[in-house]
Amino acid sequence: QHLPTTTTTTTNSSLLRYCSQNRIVFQAYSPLGGFRSRGDLFKDVVLMDIAKKYNLTVSQVLIRWAIQTGTAVVSSSSQWDRMRENFNVWNGNNGFDNVHPGALELLDEVDLQRSRGLDK
Repeated sequence: QHLPTTTTTTTNSSLLRYCSQNRIVFQAYSPLGGFRSRGDLFKDVVLMDIAKKYNLTVSQVLIRWAIQTGTAVVSSSSQWDRMRENFNVWNGNNGFDNVHPGALELLDEVDLQRSRGLDK
């Protein structure tokens, strides 16, 4: 059985929309890119710029983006500092809570370009 992945490079917007409309919870697989990622998300310029602007890590941006697209997120780590970092995506004082609801649509556009090979 094929499990669709959900990262900024592999999102299927129509599938997420369908799940939302039919009250189906979509679970992210490898929300931080995982070992099958087509590139190192932690070096992605767009993600790094967003993380810097809001004083977050790229991991936090990826998790927050997935949650804001209606995706249930489970990330895995054996290191306490990374677990805390992932959990603290919702902590205030970073301005990320005040971002316009459509601001992260930029990541969707980057995803669309990558999936069509237009980012080269």
